[in-house]
Amino acid sequence: GNAAALYLNRNSQNDIIIKKLLDVDKLGSELGAGVIVVHYRGVPKDKGQHLWFQSHVGLSVFTTQYNLLKRFDRPVLSPCEDPEGDDHISSEDPRITKLHDEFYMIYCGFTMPSLDDKRINVCMAKSKDLMNWEKMGPVKGEINFAANKDGVLFPEKINGQYFMLHLPMVGSMSDSSE
Repeated sequence: GNAAALYLNRNSQNDIIIKKLLDVDKLGSELGAGVIVVHYRGVPKDKGQHLWFQSHVGLSVFTTQYNLLKRFDRPVLSPCEDPEGDDHISSEDPRITKLHDEFYMIYCGFTMPSLDDKRINVCMAKSKDLMNWEKMGPVKGEINFAANKDGVLFPEKINGQYFMLHLPMVGSMSDSSE
């Protein structure tokens, strides 16, 4: 569930990124006008030493006809090792927006330092190549006043400011559907 799909059309700037994603020196004609890059939630087959299955963000690249070109065998974004960290249990529900020459991933970071302390925050990471992500932590300001997830950053400024949609988990589900 909840994958991020991004279309990279063929141009000089994106071709550099596409070559790096596919680990090739030259791009073939099967790519046509571009590729579709999908970041998705993945969980390991084994919990390891953890009490829960940790969610990671995986990466696949497809043609515009949805033929798989590459599926990365390792996550591109993983939960942190620190039990007090912002996403120790889960890094999930990615949404990606390109701003200028960088990509920004808004994702849900879930951690539970104790049974009485469960935190679900909208977190952010940035990348130049869609594979290597630098975590920036929970989004600043009052956005995470309550458990929050499923954020998406608008790609253009509105009245000189960037905006984000997000889903604070307050009230009942029936309140949200009216």
